[in-house]
Amino acid sequence: SSGINAEYGDLKRDQFKPTEDSLWNRLKHLFRMRKQSLTRSFYEELLDVMANEKKLNIQGTKPFRVIIGPKGPYDGADPDNPTTEFSQSDWSALQTFLLQVHPVQKKGRFGFAQFLKEKGHPQLKAFPLGILTKMVQLAQSPDYRLITCHSGMLQSVGTPLNQYYGGPFNPNAQPFVPSTPSQNGS
Repeated sequence: SSGINAEYGDLKRDQFKPTEDSLWNRLKHLFRMRKQSLTRSFYEELLDVMANEKKLNIQGTKPFRVIIGPKGPYDGADPDNPTTEFSQSDWSALQTFLLQVHPVQKKGRFGFAQFLKEKGHPQLKAFPLGILTKMVQLAQSPDYRLITCHSGMLQSVGTPLNQYYGGPFNPNAQPFVPSTPSQNGS
């Protein structure tokens, strides 16, 4: 249960909404790093035990349950249901970085967000991982089309499949301003 509490704290720090799936993904990652396995059934048993011991409060119905820790609820980003709240400047910083670096990541949207947090444009590095993950999800949407998924690898649009991190970010490059997605669906 200490692992669940620690990962719950990390979700809060990174500003992820504490859903059943976001906690599951964090714990899977933690177990992989320790070269251990975690089954979904064991995870659900652990949640039930912690809920019965009043260490966690679980609200909602599967698979959309929200986990509430001992200090109460908090608001966080839900990459599965992203909303647009990024400025034109944020999108410009992302597109400029993508055009210069052409990153390819095989670790999904969270891995891509971690890459942006570590190597990205300074404006992007300031965002918590939950917000960057949400941005990566939106960047894959038809409204933006800045990132694509091909054969399980996320990459900037137009990136050759065999090209990985190509060098340092150039802050003096001319930014490309992406079009704003339509608000009325047309």
